[in-house]
Amino acid sequence: SLNLIEYEELLSSFNAIIGSGGLHDPELCAHLFAVTAGQVGLITAVLDIVLKKVRKSTQSTGLVNTVARHVLTSWTTYTALGSVRSIVPARALHKYIDVFEPLLRGEGVPESSVATARCLVRNGLLLETPDLGFGFISPLHQHYYLAQMSYSQASFVEDCSHDFDHFIVQSVQRMSAG
Repeated sequence: SLNLIEYEELLSSFNAIIGSGGLHDPELCAHLFAVTAGQVGLITAVLDIVLKKVRKSTQSTGLVNTVARHVLTSWTTYTALGSVRSIVPARALHKYIDVFEPLLRGEGVPESSVATARCLVRNGLLLETPDLGFGFISPLHQHYYLAQMSYSQASFVEDCSHDFDHFIVQSVQRMSAG
């Protein structure tokens, strides 16, 4: 993770490249740092999206701030974040559904999934703190997983078409959980 000084240097380099008044809104800059928890891969992914959008637009002062606000809430961002190293790709989320679903609901990881969660921690995909338990690396990570699950970009139901009994049990569990 970047500290605040490193983050400001990154933004300064970005502003030198982008022109159009740069990204100077202090509140927006602080939000970008907070929502990414200073994760350089997330910050650069968001800034790359902003850069691409600004280059497609007519140059005008204030455009970068406007585009950055939009990018932080757009589906384009969630699609692009799938290639960031600290994010589990959408196609693999079903493997960790027993960890991510409770965390997204604000609950703890079930005891049966703690080993999987610790594996995700070792791989830099989750955090574990003694007081709070497991959590997401940044709010943007949490938003990404929530968006992926909400918009069904990944298949969260394992293929059990070969085992009808298993299919029925899994269907009942999913219906009663909702």
